[in-house]
Amino acid sequence: MSLRAFHILFILLSVILCVVCSYWAFATGAGFYFGIGSALSGVILTVYGVRFVSKTRGVIR
Repeated sequence: MSLRAFHILFILLSVILCVVCSYWAFATGAGFYFGIGSALSGVILTVYGVRFVSKTRGVIR
């Protein structure tokens, strides 16, 4: 597994974790700001992942 593939996998797992944490926070009422922070982190990580993939598309695998 290349470093690029590992990075993409790590970003994807981080986005999934943010979505799950955000859902959990809103569903159980655990913390409004925690839910907002998790959702915002998921959005930021998604934008970062898309930009990373497009920027490294031409890199030798």
